[in-house]
Amino acid sequence: MSVLHEMFREVTGSFSPIPPPLRLKESERAQTFGIDLSKMEIVAPGYWRELKHTKELLGHEVKHGSADGLPYTYRNALRFEAYVMKWLDVPLETARMILNVIYDVIVDLKVKKEGLDVRGMSVEWLRRFPVKKENEGTSYHLLQILYKDFFGTPLEKTRYEHEVRSNPLYPKLKRLLEEISEECESLSEERDVQKIVEAAEIVARLSRPSKPPEGELLTFSLIGATPMLGLTRLRLE
Repeated sequence: MSVLHEMFREVTGSFSPIPPPLRLKESERAQTFGIDLSKMEIVAPGYWRELKHTKELLGHEVKHGSADGLPYTYRNALRFEAYVMKWLDVPLETARMILNVIYDVIVDLKVKKEGLDVRGMSVEWLRRFPVKKENEGTSYHLLQILYKDFFGTPLEKTRYEHEVRSNPLYPKLKRLLEEISEECESLSEERDVQKIVEAAEIVARLSRPSKPPEGELLTFSLIGATPMLGLTRLRLE
């Protein structure tokens, strides 16, 4: 058994709740770690050997597909994408960029709860993919500000961060993420879609949706999904 698969087995064997049956493959062509819930498969890039926090990164992907994480199931991924696309009137790719911020905070709160070094992982990742001038004000930048608050990740202050922290929507976003994380502890497939869409709208208001520098987007397809109707009007005042 390879070192990578040994780490993966250790993660899946120690996490609670017990993760679903996920496969792991290594791909030299992969730009980053990722999960495809339609195939129940996690992909690790070839450069995992250069990293000190591969176990945490594997755990991050495992929690995306676990009962206490987000989106947890392929069905949920389709539902959340459909709601965000309809409510915010954005294309699929933009909806995924926005949702990725919410998903990542939630799953890393769970990885931290498992006792793994999320701060070390986020510091290493940020060094590999820093917030450059062209990334300022993007959803990736907003994600790093959230990680600074939730995990203590050091981040150079910018005017954008000051603007975000001065906006009353930012603490509301943090509260929503904490509430969503708490609700995930029920281990039910059902999630409060209203809160997820509300958080997504705040992310869209506070940042410029964009792909992370490494090009990571969760590989969920919306093919065959039916957009949901009847959303209650959100109030973000």
